[in-house]
Amino acid sequence: MAHAAQTLQMAAAFANQTNDTGLFVRDLARLAAEILCNYAVPETRLHFWSLHANRIPAPIRGYYGHTAIYNSMIAAILAMHPAWRQPKNCRKVLFNRGVNDYTYWGLVKPHLSWLREWLLVYEAHDIAGLDSLARLEQGESGNKESLGKCQHRLQVLRNYDLIVCVTQALADDLQRWSNGALQPQVVRHASSLPRLPHPPETHPFGKTVVLGYIGTIDTYRGVDTLLKAMRLLPGTFHLRLVGAIPGYKEDGQYPDWLAVLMNDPEIRDKIELIPRVPLSQVTGEIDRCDILLQTASSHIYTLRYAAPLKSFDYMVRGKPIVAADAPCHRELFQDGVNAQLYRHDDADHLAVTIQSLAAQPEQALAIAAKAWEQSAQYTYPARAQRILELVDEAWERCHAKHAI
Repeated sequence: MAHAAQTLQMAAAFANQTNDTGLFVRDLARLAAEILCNYAVPETRLHFWSLHANRIPAPIRGYYGHTAIYNSMIAAILAMHPAWRQPKNCRKVLFNRGVNDYTYWGLVKPHLSWLREWLLVYEAHDIAGLDSLARLEQGESGNKESLGKCQHRLQVLRNYDLIVCVTQALADDLQRWSNGALQPQVVRHASSLPRLPHPPETHPFGKTVVLGYIGTIDTYRGVDTLLKAMRLLPGTFHLRLVGAIPGYKEDGQYPDWLAVLMNDPEIRDKIELIPRVPLSQVTGEIDRCDILLQTASSHIYTLRYAAPLKSFDYMVRGKPIVAADAPCHRELFQDGVNAQLYRHDDADHLAVTIQSLAAQPEQALAIAAKAWEQSAQYTYPARAQRILELVDEAWERCHAKHAI
């Protein structure tokens, strides 16, 4: 759902600035207008191309086969459709953000003469499918086959004209892992929520301080540490957890880790679990809270490479944020400036940090105001404009190279 929302918001922002953006999708089961409405996408000139991949016979619709067929169909349309056969001086850009798709385009570009007229852009998320190389960062070993696959992916990425990363950590690692052959640019995520139209105002905390976490509820994202911290907070603190719970069963049974914590009487009476809500209701859920939480676990992906969308949503709504002091969060948050940081994986310190901030409403307002101020650059129109600037630079480099 988050991936779909990001894709639609990004494509719509491109469309509004280029007047000529198409979004390829495997299957379009509903009207485009209905889809855009469901994901709260503003009015846009975006047009959709559905490839109706569901019509491919089941025996050849396997995971990787499906991806290959899907990309081959896109290639055929780009090569043959009149709408895409633009003059050579027209900038033609193929923007790809799928980890299972980028290898195809990187592999075929040198062999398709028409594709050489297109600028290939890849937006890399998390670890771009380079799991084994990322695990080496923690000193873990990897088998030769996995490492070989990662090296192959790095080689493929060299055929891209522009690589965009959402974290500096991934950009630095891609450059280092490729011995400098790759030079990714960093363009951070954005929020699709309406930005608070004015700076946040003084809001003294009431008798009950409402804490909020909006996102996937699991140990991978460190939510268990947050629940343990609730045991240490007085009853005047109330936590709203809004989002999907992986492993939750229809009969109401929680996954084991959550069941254990929710059965603790010192925790359960302070917690409210709310199922995942539509995107149109996320703003209201955030605004109901006094302090927002951004957790992380010890997993290297959430420590080093994660760029949670909730962080940007919290910022645009002008809320004070308490975030785990993890490397990926330090790319966005400065302790005491636009967030209050707590020692990672330390429930005791998290509880102390929450209580301290709640006792200092002026400090809470100051960090909320700074986060809101910085959020002006984390909108989809601003993000699209920055990427298009990088596209212009890449286009000029390509033409200068071919002119030599």
